[in-house]
Amino acid sequence: MEKNIILGIDGGCFEFIQPLIEKGYLPNFEKILRQGFFAPLQVTIPPVTIPSWPCLFSGLTPEQLGYYFFTHPTKGLFNSSVWRDKSIFTILKVKQFILNVPGTFPAWKINGEMISGMLSPTINCYPPELKFFLNKDWIIDGKTIQNSFKAFEMKSTLFLKKFNENFNLMTYVIRLPDSLSHHSHVPRNILENYLDLGYKRIDNFIGKILSKKITNLFILSDHGLKFYDQEFSMRRWLEKKGLLYINKSQIYKIYNIIGKLYYGLFRNKIKINYETFFKIKNIIKNMIDDSSSLENKIKGSGVMSFLGNTGGIFLNESDKNKTNLIIEKMRKEKRIKALELKNEEGFPDIIVILNEKYLFNHKPSYFVIRGRNTINHSQKGIFLAWGKNIKKGCLPLINYEDLAPTLLKLFAEPIPAYLKGKPLDIIKV
Repeated sequence: MEKNIILGIDGGCFEFIQPLIEKGYLPNFEKILRQGFFAPLQVTIPPVTIPSWPCLFSGLTPEQLGYYFFTHPTKGLFNSSVWRDKSIFTILKVKQFILNVPGTFPAWKINGEMISGMLSPTINCYPPELKFFLNKDWIIDGKTIQNSFKAFEMKSTLFLKKFNENFNLMTYVIRLPDSLSHHSHVPRNILENYLDLGYKRIDNFIGKILSKKITNLFILSDHGLKFYDQEFSMRRWLEKKGLLYINKSQIYKIYNIIGKLYYGLFRNKIKINYETFFKIKNIIKNMIDDSSSLENKIKGSGVMSFLGNTGGIFLNESDKNKTNLIIEKMRKEKRIKALELKNEEGFPDIIVILNEKYLFNHKPSYFVIRGRNTINHSQKGIFLAWGKNIKKGCLPLINYEDLAPTLLKLFAEPIPAYLKGKPLDIIKV
């Protein structure tokens, strides 16, 4: 029986993988690079877990999906009803096991088994009784570094056990690198060590998969990760240029002042445990949620960060007549790499992509803040393929829209006309 494997690595990127390969720490990644096909992956804009994973596994664009972020001002929080009927998981002739894919809550009826991942508020499976076979301490998405590693080991163990069952396609999204990156309050050198350890454990897991009888293996990511040493405040830039003025509550200003005082004056004098500081910061942040919510950005003009070097500008009706002027000024700004105009309900009017060394900041700070070394999302993910039906080779870049059509071609499934992508020329016929 043919057994095809799809491994998703949330936040996977060659910037972290390649140095470890060169040091000899990732022999299984190296094997796939030498014997299979690989390319950097241009992910969705914005490069965020949602919409990226649903787009990768359906071939839809964020516009076709109707979501550019986890929430939509009129549709609410993303859930599986948005995309399940168009996902590759609905191929009936293929028996599947699907584990930990973000955006699959609630789990739905497929030919096989599904255990939901990120955005699932509780253990959620198809068939429902499957949850009784899971560990009692099952972790949906680890909130601490320790639990992030524990969740990976727990789910990887289950995935390997499922090899003994008759599944034709097995899909598992590993959240470890992205989960670790969310602990950006940890000093950079320590966080880099955790990420290196995470990739070594993922490589060991891949080795266990390669030791089994599999037909093809695909490895892909929803976005990359990188350390940014400079932040660019789009809100401050718009205000300085006299283009937009965005009101914020007094508590937001207090939050910003506290942050500046700590980082600028007291960080070396007052020693606060990083976990404690992070909790205090989140308490203050939660106090301003009402004034900085997505809904309020839609009602008034506002700026929103999509993580990494990408963000959005929302224009209320009275400011929309400034669109051409804003675009004109932005195209002259050397720190801005590209702009995309949107005319979709609930989407930003303008999506801004900064040059890759700048982290997009929506806070009312200086134009540029240097020396932060903040880890965040990047627009270059990974794609690797290896196996009986895969041609050997590489490309300088491939697009996320082409992955679902490629998988449909592998299973000899018709490719819907609404998909914009085309199959990659990597499948042996």
